[in-house]
Amino acid sequence: MSQVLHTPPPAPAASGEDDLAALAARHGLTVSGARPSLFEYVRQLWGRRHFILAFSQAKLTAQYSQAKLGQLWQVATPLLNAAVYFFIFGLLLGANRGIPHDVYVPFLVT
Repeated sequence: MSQVLHTPPPAPAASGEDDLAALAARHGLTVSGARPSLFEYVRQLWGRRHFILAFSQAKLTAQYSQAKLGQLWQVATPLLNAAVYFFIFGLLLGANRGIPHDVYVPFLVT
């Protein structure tokens, strides 16, 4: 008769999460969505400054390329709104009574 030796299966690791964390650390992976420290965030932001500037300029150019006045329209719109508000509330309704002029105009623009 032949004897069959049964070896028990290997004992599971103490914690599967420890094994996964070690594997991730070994390959330089970090937690997805984890916020960096303020210093690290500012460092990353500074490293991406050229992209941020180019992206914002491209977005503005694309957004206002169909407008006749182009990017000037971005500045003209709030100024025209302030002029309309001044006409309606300041002149027609007289809402500016008792408010100094140097305070009323910034209030309308804001």
